[in-house]
Amino acid sequence: MIGKLYMRNLAGIMLIAIVLSGCGLSKMVKNYDQVNYEVTPEVLEEHGDEVKVTVEGTFPENYFHKKAIVNFKPVLQYEGGETELNSITLKGEKAEGEGKVISKETGGSFTYSETFNFKPEMKASELMLSAEASLKNKSEKLGQRKLADGVIYTSNRIMHDENLIMAPHGYEKETIVTKEGKIFFHINRSNLNWNFDLNKEKETKEQMAKLKDFLCKGWKIKNIEIRAWASPDGELDFNEKLAENRMETTTRYLKGVFETLAEKEGCKLEITDPENETNFVTTAQGEDWQGFIREVKESDIDEKNMIVRVVNAETDPQKREQEIRNMSVVFEELTETVLPRLRRAEIVVNCYEPKFSDQELKELAVTKPDTLKLNEMLYAATLHNDLNTKEEIYETTIEQHPKCWRAKNNAAAVAIKLGNHRKAADYLEKAEKASKGKGMVMNNLGAIESKKEDYANAKSLYNEAKNKGTDVDYNLGIVSIHEGDYQKALNHFGNERCNYNVALTELMLDNTADAADQLKCTQKDAMDYYLMAVIGARTGDNDMLYDNLRKAIKEDTQYKEEAKTDREFIEYFEKPEFKEIVK
Repeated sequence: MIGKLYMRNLAGIMLIAIVLSGCGLSKMVKNYDQVNYEVTPEVLEEHGDEVKVTVEGTFPENYFHKKAIVNFKPVLQYEGGETELNSITLKGEKAEGEGKVISKETGGSFTYSETFNFKPEMKASELMLSAEASLKNKSEKLGQRKLADGVIYTSNRIMHDENLIMAPHGYEKETIVTKEGKIFFHINRSNLNWNFDLNKEKETKEQMAKLKDFLCKGWKIKNIEIRAWASPDGELDFNEKLAENRMETTTRYLKGVFETLAEKEGCKLEITDPENETNFVTTAQGEDWQGFIREVKESDIDEKNMIVRVVNAETDPQKREQEIRNMSVVFEELTETVLPRLRRAEIVVNCYEPKFSDQELKELAVTKPDTLKLNEMLYAATLHNDLNTKEEIYETTIEQHPKCWRAKNNAAAVAIKLGNHRKAADYLEKAEKASKGKGMVMNNLGAIESKKEDYANAKSLYNEAKNKGTDVDYNLGIVSIHEGDYQKALNHFGNERCNYNVALTELMLDNTADAADQLKCTQKDAMDYYLMAVIGARTGDNDMLYDNLRKAIKEDTQYKEEAKTDREFIEYFEKPEFKEIVK
């Protein structure tokens, strides 16, 4: 009897507990709308390939059952799938297990922060929060709340205008070719004597013969320099006058050479009046102490180091000479081996090397490339604006000069501009081997990776190029945008003006005025117009938004579909003018 009574009481107690627990959950379900959530940001944004969200939840007084446990599950839902975020557990004061405690009497709050990886399908999405409460063995769904829209992905709108570095062509539009000759004179004489031993030397004669042959080429003469010296022995005034006389003798001689060559068969020299048709630059150098030191250093004289010290220690020319004369044995050797070679005049003929005109180079590079030298081909490619023609010239250059890494690098840069990244990579791999890893080649390899949005590899290549002294700042700025480090990107961009990527960076830093200022002077295309429309939406400038969105869509119709779901325009989705533009 007692046992039956006990069992009935136990069953009653359990029933009451179940009812009470059910009532507790029902109350929480019923009053769930009193729970407040604040989300930052209100519309989720992607930065550095990540999305960050913070949720602050607040519970009113007498809401949270002391023994209840509530599990909150945030889910980002989008077409074709969803991404579950980490859940959070809250509990009443007397509930067992892990979780943040919420007071029944006073209520309470919690803060939830989460970072998750961005995927393109998340562009049009909603962040939903599902909550389920449990009390003892019973559970109830509190409901589902929409927390935020997502995801703004404007930081991904990078313009891939990476700087490509062209190898220098090395071509000189003006090349000065020089030939030299020497005439030697007897001591204290300025008359020309071809029977003088030094003038009869093989080297001296060959130099003068080559000088005359050079003049016979008939190239345009820039100038002819004639410089004459005296050896630093004897009176200073006498030597200075002697050098001047030697200069005049040499000038007269060379003018006579012009007359002789003009009559020579096969000689193309057409100057008959050198006095008026040629620019002679004549100088009498006086005593040649610099030449003296040079000749002494190159000589076999045992005391040559002592002689050089004496000359360098004494600034007065006459005292220098006296100090050397005092070394009688040495001075005798100097008079035989050094001083005679200082009594001379030098003739330097400077001519312009004949060149093709730019127009001729442009045509020959395409029609007769085998007539051009390597640097001429590389330069000719720069004269063409058509990318396909440039590529053709570089490819021909590679065939003619297979070891030239510059041609491979430049062919790759053109291929990148044409969108043929595979061909460009092939050229650059060969250029890297041939150039032993030139910085500009590494930069261009990085640009390919950046355009493929493999920013980690691009950054590695850029840094390698930077270590080799190559300027890769702009390209690293693009990488920094992707990484979400916008201040660093601006630092890399430096003083760039009227630049889309700078504008994008300023916008990511909420500097809307600076962003708009950058875009005002760019060469407008669809990307520029669309970003300006975004600025209009962010600043509430409807005219800016609508006008630029129309222009963007006119330039590129794909922006019509993008704008329809772009959360930058979420406040405009239902406005008639916006709907009319994107319909």
